[in-house]
Amino acid sequence: MKIWRYGCAIERLGNRYRLDGTLGSGGMADVCLAWDEHEKREVAIKVIKTDNLSLESLNRFLKEGSLVVGWNHPHILRVYDDIKLELLDKARGSMVPYIVTEYVQGGDLKQRLTRGQPYLPSQTLSIFSQLCNAIQYAHEQNVIHRDLKPSNVLFRRLPNGTEQAVLSDFGLAVSIDASHFTFPEGGTPAYMSPEQWRGQAQKASDIFALGVIFYQLCTGYLPFQFTPSPLIPPTRPSKFNPALPSALDEVIFTALAEDPTRRFTTARQFWKQVRSAVSTNNDQKPATDPLPANPSPNKEVNKANQSTDNKDIRKNSSSSIPNPVNLHENLSESARHATNSSANRASAAAVAVGQPLPEEQIDARDQAEQQGKRELQQTLLQAILSIPNPMYRRVLLYLYIAGLDEQGVAQRLQVPRQHVKPLREKALIVLNTKPEVIRALRSLSQ
Repeated sequence: MKIWRYGCAIERLGNRYRLDGTLGSGGMADVCLAWDEHEKREVAIKVIKTDNLSLESLNRFLKEGSLVVGWNHPHILRVYDDIKLELLDKARGSMVPYIVTEYVQGGDLKQRLTRGQPYLPSQTLSIFSQLCNAIQYAHEQNVIHRDLKPSNVLFRRLPNGTEQAVLSDFGLAVSIDASHFTFPEGGTPAYMSPEQWRGQAQKASDIFALGVIFYQLCTGYLPFQFTPSPLIPPTRPSKFNPALPSALDEVIFTALAEDPTRRFTTARQFWKQVRSAVSTNNDQKPATDPLPANPSPNKEVNKANQSTDNKDIRKNSSSSIPNPVNLHENLSESARHATNSSANRASAAAVAVGQPLPEEQIDARDQAEQQGKRELQQTLLQAILSIPNPMYRRVLLYLYIAGLDEQGVAQRLQVPRQHVKPLREKALIVLNTKPEVIRALRSLSQ
């Protein structure tokens, strides 16, 4: 099996990974099944697409490779090593970034929901408890996932015939620190909290997404309809599934609260409340054991569970929720803020030249500035990838592309923090041979 990058055929990577097949392909990367000849095991390799390679796509790669590498949690997909670069053309300096991860064979949760295979209560609780376990661990490492959804929940088959739920794709994840609380846009609309729409993701945003997934597991439907009209408050889960205790409705609605401060503070707390609601109803502790390998569909509920990430929302809501989540209202508010910002820029321009400046000219100017900055960043990206010294290359990628501070870079490189600055300075000497690279660096530092 071979894939093509920069006009070169690739059959092996890193002089140890033999490409055996394609597991999937997306807009950003191809995922290949490979054989690790050193460890004698199957692995999955995500190989970035080099056509129109963007700063954003490489940034996601860096985060996925650097934030979770070394984690050894039973419900988080293992990333075996930091991001790697394959040199294809030494003369041109053509590099292909790739990430090596664990290979799991059980498919993903979205596939099972799409196929109309609703889970029995014990299976639903087992999946959810394992997801909460994974998010609790990530939050304790000060990492927000930001893209929780069924397609990122994989299933690992165990030797005893059972399965484990495994959380994957930390490409949109962010590391939390005191100086960085506003993050770029990203996520999947049906699972995004109101504050995430505004670019202000926090731990509570993952709690909201967990609530959406749990609602979907319990009912077969997504709780909110994403249309231009105001959102209808979600129907109580027990209306769709009478087997659910009414106390569970309130637990789910707490996780879906519009105000992030009203949600559960931790994934552990969310799970405890779910367990308490179900245990009170059944007078027994719910099962949280690993899943059976092939869950049996419940035919009575099957018709109500033809759901996807953004479809199949019930519109006939007959219940009300205090302070329902209204993402349309929040988006409208964000749009008003954006309009006000444009108006402020127009006012400033008018003052500068002594006459009004049409808003469409301001928008065109802003777009031109953004395009110019993207081109400079792209120049910087290509220059960094062409550096032959891997240590210099990685330190610049972490600093200027992933946006890590010196302490974060030191942890990724496993060197003392005081070594980062000298490495950066030496790497910049290599880059400073080109004027366009200097302009890109100055643009990033502004």
